[in-house]
Amino acid sequence: MNAVFLTDGLKGAIRVNPNENGVVGREQIAELVQRLMEGEEGNQIRTRMIDVKIAAGNALSPEGSSTKALAHVVQQWINWK
Repeated sequence: MNAVFLTDGLKGAIRVNPNENGVVGREQIAELVQRLMEGEEGNQIRTRMIDVKIAAGNALSPEGSSTKALAHVVQQWINWK
């Protein structure tokens, strides 16, 4: 589930495919590392992760959506008692 989320949902990773024994070989790992470090695909992933980092920071800031939503829930709990 994590692999699907990171590769398909977040577009923040390259999914590895194990061989018939369920093992990812060193050649495949070397190829994937090279794609991430040197290829356009790696540049796109890095750019995407910078955008995600900024969005998460904004959501968690004092005026961010996550902070406001949590404050709203806390206020509802306080008023409920």
